[in-house]
Amino acid sequence: MAGLPEGEQQNVRSLTVDKSLCVAGSNGSMFAFGDCATIVRPKSIAFAERMFLKAAGGEDGRLKRPQLYKLLIDASQEFTHLEEAARKLDKNLRMLGMDDAASISGLDFEQFKALLNLIDAGLRALPATAQVAKQQGEFLADFFNVNGDDASTIEQGRQKQSFSYKHRGSLAYVGNEAAVMEFPGAIILKGVFAGYVWKGFETLSQFSVRNTMLVSICWLRTWVFGRDISELR
Repeated sequence: MAGLPEGEQQNVRSLTVDKSLCVAGSNGSMFAFGDCATIVRPKSIAFAERMFLKAAGGEDGRLKRPQLYKLLIDASQEFTHLEEAARKLDKNLRMLGMDDAASISGLDFEQFKALLNLIDAGLRALPATAQVAKQQGEFLADFFNVNGDDASTIEQGRQKQSFSYKHRGSLAYVGNEAAVMEFPGAIILKGVFAGYVWKGFETLSQFSVRNTMLVSICWLRTWVFGRDISELR
């Protein structure tokens, strides 16, 4: 860390990395993922004028709902958070009171900037979960398999490849054989059935057959004999 340029690492809790998980200031010599890394997610509002002029054909142009959706999807190649914003476009327009305008006359540049400001305000760091770390690890494995350890090839790869997190839901055990499951799209399931799904997922997610068997035996032993609890006096 002492060898990195001053001012490149402002986060006191983790390493700041770019879209390819390269540590800021390392010039492609260091990569980080998981809990120790925080991805800098550039705000799209800084490029609002460029995006609007390209999609609307000029400063006086307007963008209707289908054009807005296509613009957000296209721009998500550079700003990954805009893909989710495209899926929630109707909700964001209603929040701004622009639902009718987007359908009838279209949004002008100032209204488009207001939409991007709302979207950027929702930017959050990725959660420190195993799901994120696993996807980042797989991304880096593919990255180095493609680019090797050559500095120039790695630099080219950094320009072309960017990590994109895909949320596949959440599972949490809450005790008493019950769990809570959250699926993409805000679908929530809870109760004993969710608890069995959680146990099944945890068992099948083990790295080896041996571990899978050990975890299965542990669940079975606990179910038959109860949890082994000792009291210290």
